[in-house]
Amino acid sequence: MIGTSLLGMTIFYSFRESFGSFVTSFYTLIALQCGDIVYDFYLNTTNCSLFFGTLMSYGYVFFAVSQVQSIFMVIVEESF
Repeated sequence: MIGTSLLGMTIFYSFRESFGSFVTSFYTLIALQCGDIVYDFYLNTTNCSLFFGTLMSYGYVFFAVSQVQSIFMVIVEESF
């Protein structure tokens, strides 16, 4: 997630309200992973860069759903 936050800051530097700093970039990706800002994220990143916005939107959502949430579920299952 740290790498994708830095990548988002590098590619979408003109989209300051969500990728202006590392903290806001990280917060944006967490909100995207939770499903809070999916449409807003896609709309604003494709306005900055059509190719990279689409690639980042689909790529990160696939990664977050298939990998990160599976890891979180394993951690929760092991604790009980």
